[in-house]
Amino acid sequence: MDDTNDSPPTPRPGRWPLLCVLLTLSLATAWLTLDLGPERYVHPALLDIEVAETPDAEPPAPHSTAWEPARWWALSHSPRARWLRFSLDRQDLGLAAPALALSGPFSAAVYVDGEPRGGKGTPGRSADQEVPGPIDAVINLDLPPAGSATVHVRLSAFHAGYEPASQFHALGLRNATDDPRRRADNYLLGMMQAGLLLALLAIFGGWAPRDPAARWAALAAAAALVALSAECCRVWINYPYPWQGPRQGLVWAGLAACGLALAAYVRQRLRLPAAQLALGTGVVLVTYVALSGNDVRTASGIAGALALTLVLLTQAPRERRDESLRLIALLLPWPLIALTNAPAFLDNAVYLFVSLALSLLALESHRRLSRPNRATDEARCEPASLALEGERLALGEVVSLQAAGNYVEVILRDGARGLYRASLSGAIEQAPAHLLRVHRSHAVNLDRARRLRSRKGSRYALELDDGTELPVGRSFVSAVRHSLTSREGEHH
Repeated sequence: MDDTNDSPPTPRPGRWPLLCVLLTLSLATAWLTLDLGPERYVHPALLDIEVAETPDAEPPAPHSTAWEPARWWALSHSPRARWLRFSLDRQDLGLAAPALALSGPFSAAVYVDGEPRGGKGTPGRSADQEVPGPIDAVINLDLPPAGSATVHVRLSAFHAGYEPASQFHALGLRNATDDPRRRADNYLLGMMQAGLLLALLAIFGGWAPRDPAARWAALAAAAALVALSAECCRVWINYPYPWQGPRQGLVWAGLAACGLALAAYVRQRLRLPAAQLALGTGVVLVTYVALSGNDVRTASGIAGALALTLVLLTQAPRERRDESLRLIALLLPWPLIALTNAPAFLDNAVYLFVSLALSLLALESHRRLSRPNRATDEARCEPASLALEGERLALGEVVSLQAAGNYVEVILRDGARGLYRASLSGAIEQAPAHLLRVHRSHAVNLDRARRLRSRKGSRYALELDDGTELPVGRSFVSAVRHSLTSREGEHH
């Protein structure tokens, strides 16, 4: 069979300049088209905020017992309708044109000393009365030049469509502006990552169709890019706040797809059985459906995908154990963080998964770029012969290898046997795509392998094309079965 059609295309040197150009353009766009200058901002923790949990259209009387002091972090979990109030002195703020920045899934109306100043939609006592506003708003307070003023804010949130972890994304004071959208520096890291992802995907597209593992890496990157785009879209779009639920759903769906694609990549790259991935994916989905609460379900789904990847990594063949241990050390902390501190994890999960996707693409790109063409690949990484004690043995003539103390015995197609001073693992490393370890003392040329047979006592044997059999260790059964299945797929 001519395998030249299955080899990845030769990377062109001109693609690296393309990567640099795309990355430079993405960063230039972020810095030049969006305002990233410094801004004076008064955090709500510095305001003496009081809250009245009432849906009435008028605030409670100034000295009513309905008013209670409120901590900033306690405002996020609240009834669907309420009033806030706090006092401001323009001379103490250090702002030329003080305005109230409101951000989150709610509607609001703002009053200064009883006079309306603007709103974020129209709050109401019920869903029928409320007119949902945009997700972000900046309302000019037009404070008096001297003296204290009392600010009242009426709030309602009947159209969120989900139970938000944080109702207030922002509630503070800044200078008035006609553009209430999120500042680009809030998502600068995400935009830089998006530029890298797009650039890597652009030069990666020619490789992925010919390599199953590379396809999963590309899919993980594409899913991460979808999540990242949904996360950063507030820089460009000030959408109605009822869209916040679908937007977050798109973020979480992208992250979950990225996590499962990551698990599939590990399975494919380490040549593990597909049944483990299918079972793990089913467990993750069932767990997600069984739980309640947006944050808990999302965190459990993402943590489940990472945990599935970790489980698959523990099943790596011995010759790939070092690689799997490095990935385990990288991934292990994140499921624990997701399950113990879901809100903090979810705030940063998109950047974590994009970083993982970037790592996958960089790893796969390195694998391809380290092979300039098929001929040098065979000569350097996958030689057509084994070099043992200065003698070269054609791989096409090799049937199997057997460890013999400090030596390895090579069995050839004509029945000849040769004993060479070398280790079995060292011989396998010369041609890992052709030679597979099936037992602690045996390896086989996959071109000579035919089928896996079970024997009494939970034992297994590998039948070769000449009818002989090699013992298969229990810890190697999964890798052998997967390799045989992959070879059958290639020949079909």
